Amino acid sequence: MEVYALDATNIDSFDFLVEPAALLAVKKGEAYGFCVKTDDAHVGALVGRFTDEHEYEIMSLFVLPEYRKQGVGEKLLETLSSVLGDESADVSISFACLSDDERELMQFLERNGFEEYRNPDSHIFAVTIEQIAKSELLSEKKSANYPCFNDLSEKQIEALNKFTGEGFMPKPVGGFASDRVEKDVSVAIFKGSKPVAYAVIERENDDLLVLSSLYVDEKQRSTALIRLLGCCFVRLDDKYTEDTVLLLPAVNADSENLFDKFFEGESGIEDVFYTYRKTFSGADAVDYTSGSFSEFLDEQLDLLGVTEDE
Repeated sequence: MEVYALDATNIDSFDFLVEPAALLAVKKGEAYGFCVKTDDAHVGALVGRFTDEHEYEIMSLFVLPEYRKQGVGEKLLETLSSVLGDESADVSISFACLSDDERELMQFLERNGFEEYRNPDSHIFAVTIEQIAKSELLSEKKSANYPCFNDLSEKQIEALNKFTGEGFMPKPVGGFASDRVEKDVSVAIFKGSKPVAYAVIERENDDLLVLSSLYVDEKQRSTALIRLLGCCFVRLDDKYTEDTVLLLPAVNADSENLFDKFFEGESGIEDVFYTYRKTFSGADAVDYTSGSFSEFLDEQLDLLGVTEDE
């Protein structure tokens, strides 16, 4: 097995091995990664970043299904241990567990010394379109016909991208004009040229959506928030099959209480967010490199020689 570094110069050739948020972070120079090559194919990748001097976050860890249980994942963790350098570091990885892939990842992490950490302040809830249809948020009193993103002008989209108001959730991956944004479902309210509320639904894949951004101006919050979500959810119910899953990140107590309130009984929500942690001690040099992450990149990028055909 060979290990090669990934950065902004070559990451596009490996998007099939990297989560979208991690891919974007690498392009911005905010994260780096490496891939494993075996049998003349690139089969696994790890992308991460330092969040503090001794805190490292794995943003993406993936091995192609046909190459699992062959040491590829272990090779990625071995490489990480090396590039962290001589100092010990606390390494964490967080993800929503929704499929056999994530359950397999949990088992892999546990086999390699990671321990589950449940943060009482961090939750991602999962609901199906069927559950949304049963919730109070679909009642006529709680929904409204706000403009969808398809109805917004370029100037309004630009205003959303530049907007810095404090809200519940971060901006969508790739910005408000991203192809990931479901523009006929996501909604926004403007007062003049200023956004006062928006709710953005992004598409992860054919069966999975995420409420990636939610903002309501403080003056409007008591009345607009519920109607805003209701508008989105009515459109979701019209467009998607009942088994499609929507992720609802709860980033503070208010949003968590709101989701709890409207998804009770048959329409109950499930917390699917997991974090695993492990302390990596300073590692001895391995056969390809040792030392800092930047040194590893410098030595390995020239060896990769990625082309679009690969």
